[in-house]
Amino acid sequence: MPSQDEEARTQEMEQSEQIRVIRKVEQLQWMEQSQQIRASQQVKQSQQIEKPHQVEKSRQIAQAPQIERARQDSRTRQTRDDGNGPRDEAAEQTGMDLHALTDLDALYRNYRAYAFSIAYRMLGVVSDAEDVVQDWFMEMQSRDLTEIRDVKAYLARGITNRSLNVLKSARKQREVYVGEWLPEPLVADYESPEQTLERQDVISYAYLVMLERLAPMERAVYLLREVFQYDYSAISEMLGKSESNCRKICSRAKQRLKAGGVETDKPAAPGQEAARKLIERFIAAFERYQVEEMLELLAEDAVLITDGGGYTRSAIFPIISRGRVLALLTSPKAFKELRSWEAVLTEVNGELNLVFKKDGQLKGILCFQWTGEANGIQNLYLLLNPQKLSHLQTIRHE
Repeated sequence: MPSQDEEARTQEMEQSEQIRVIRKVEQLQWMEQSQQIRASQQVKQSQQIEKPHQVEKSRQIAQAPQIERARQDSRTRQTRDDGNGPRDEAAEQTGMDLHALTDLDALYRNYRAYAFSIAYRMLGVVSDAEDVVQDWFMEMQSRDLTEIRDVKAYLARGITNRSLNVLKSARKQREVYVGEWLPEPLVADYESPEQTLERQDVISYAYLVMLERLAPMERAVYLLREVFQYDYSAISEMLGKSESNCRKICSRAKQRLKAGGVETDKPAAPGQEAARKLIERFIAAFERYQVEEMLELLAEDAVLITDGGGYTRSAIFPIISRGRVLALLTSPKAFKELRSWEAVLTEVNGELNLVFKKDGQLKGILCFQWTGEANGIQNLYLLLNPQKLSHLQTIRHE
């Protein structure tokens, strides 16, 4: 008979699935509400046209240059589409912003991916990132979108501050987490929010793990500055801190990462074919207990981190040094179940990594961080917690 712990975990996973279904229903309801609001706004606008007043007139006068610019942008895009003129990306962006400001549905379509990219980098949890994004767009239903001057900056501010609130509560939960905590991945072969992101915009898994070393405010400032390229004056306004303070926080974040042996530049990665060969060598050595081959692949200060969350057997603490990692990976007693699963090279967070399947079901993910020369393995991140894989189990991408 199943133990009480197993029953509790099963119930927790069932509840998690129910929450996901509810979230999908809420999203559909939100889309219906946004359409109703848009229709209401159109009626209100028609009434304002019939009975104009001084405030509306002044607003129209203030928006006249934008409207004229939008018309020019439309003509520019039309010329481009007809093949009679060069592409004007600046005009195209301006036109999109103006359209998004007057249409909640367009705002969602144009900026949902950008909002998710910020929330996911901040939180490292897909479901939490989706919740933050949905909450922000829900709030936009009651806002006058025409008053927003810079859509991206306004969105970044709202998403970042909501993510900070989530991180504060998440930190307390992670203090009692069983073993090491690893972020949730985005896997290209499965239906996931990664499909809403541009390929070049996907953050590597190693980089995401690196961000876990930072305090919430350090993470926010570092991402806004180093990843999303906002200047300190904009970051200051978004987070309610002085520019000098934001500079200090970003500098402190970089020092913290460097002290932990992490390069603040994007982690090294070999080319697609080179990565494929390295991973194939690894999986062959792992499955056949080849000590010498594994020794050649691992860096001297290699680290293995496993995350089972108390649901599956995993190491409670990181395995540090090549000797200890090697002993564990080549031991006939360790990872028996992992060796029995099908290992498939798959794009995870924009880079080739390994997913493990059993009877077609995703059971684990192994991500690699390469050495500075990109010819060996620096760190390994093995995710086995079924709750962190649940967002990849609901709908398979065909």
